[in-house]
Amino acid sequence: MIDDTEIDTFFEAYSELETFSVIDIFPYQVPEGSDMYWDVEKYFLETEIKNFISKCIKIILKISCYYPYTNVIVSHCGMNSDFDDSLYDEEEGIYYGDPIEYQSDVVAPIIVEKTEEFVNKVFDTLGNPSIFFYFKSIDTLIGLYPDELVATVKSLNIDDKFLKLLGALVTSEGLFLRQ
Repeated sequence: MIDDTEIDTFFEAYSELETFSVIDIFPYQVPEGSDMYWDVEKYFLETEIKNFISKCIKIILKISCYYPYTNVIVSHCGMNSDFDDSLYDEEEGIYYGDPIEYQSDVVAPIIVEKTEEFVNKVFDTLGNPSIFFYFKSIDTLIGLYPDELVATVKSLNIDDKFLKLLGALVTSEGLFLRQ
């Protein structure tokens, strides 16, 4: 189990990785300058994000039958209620309130039946959250985000057996695994 005091060092190791996989709704990287991409992404974010997250949770739970996850790490910048919308300039993308500091909380594995409820509650109540499932036995983090139609898969030691399993599970949910 990771403890809160070593979380920064832990995240630093994973953030320095140059290669990682993504679970995506698209089989290939969309080319730069695709005129339709932003409209399509906006449509899917409005209509399919909950379904996408649900599929990713099913994949994570199935993986945990082979490689149990050790921790769930929630990274966020406080409660949504702390965020004053009137101080945010959407056009500029700048928040003029007090500086927003990220924090990360480490929690033990969640009861299987409560996993999706937990993820949705975090995404609905915390500011700019990310949730990472840590699989210690294979040094892998799977990250979920409330406003992105991709999940990241970062491994310190790439395991072919794990990647084959992940690919099969991703395909079974109608999604794509890209390197």
